[in-house]
Amino acid sequence: FVQISTSSVYGVEAMGDESAVLQPVNPYGVTKLAAENLAFTYHRVHGLPVVAIRYFSIYGPRQRPDMAYHRFIQAMLTNQPISVYGDGEQTRGITYIDDCVRGTVDAIAHARSGEVYNLGGGVPISVNRAIEVLEDAIGTRAKRQYLPPRPGDQRNTLANVDKARAHFGYVPRTDPQQGLPLQLEWQRRLQH
Repeated sequence: FVQISTSSVYGVEAMGDESAVLQPVNPYGVTKLAAENLAFTYHRVHGLPVVAIRYFSIYGPRQRPDMAYHRFIQAMLTNQPISVYGDGEQTRGITYIDDCVRGTVDAIAHARSGEVYNLGGGVPISVNRAIEVLEDAIGTRAKRQYLPPRPGDQRNTLANVDKARAHFGYVPRTDPQQGLPLQLEWQRRLQH
């Protein structure tokens, strides 16, 4: 059984490996941690083979429309303002969808039961820098609207994936400079 979890279980600063203190600061992180605990209870009590994978900000083609990069791209393609919560200098170790899928499939086949693994992109990028990458790819400047930070938002995330690398060979292959333009092209095709 593979429990899909999130970097949100770590709290405001999700930096480091799987041994980091778990301090979720929003309902999403709390419920994901509860689901991990439930799955591992079945592992301990009933012997169910369980692995938990903590995803770090998945992006790329087919991203949900309510997610940040999807909203940013849509706003830029339609010449609308982008809402940036906080100063835009918060960083994310975003994970391209192909890396996520490959890592998940490898975890199903080779991860150790009873273990938790981080799956992340390995390259931190600030929100402002991600917008710049998209601006360069589109060839236009975004209309940025800076708003107060939202309660419960993470300040910085970056997965240490050493354990996943050691146990099942996970290595992220797509950095944000490559992946964000790929998501842009997918969203552009949706409009035509």
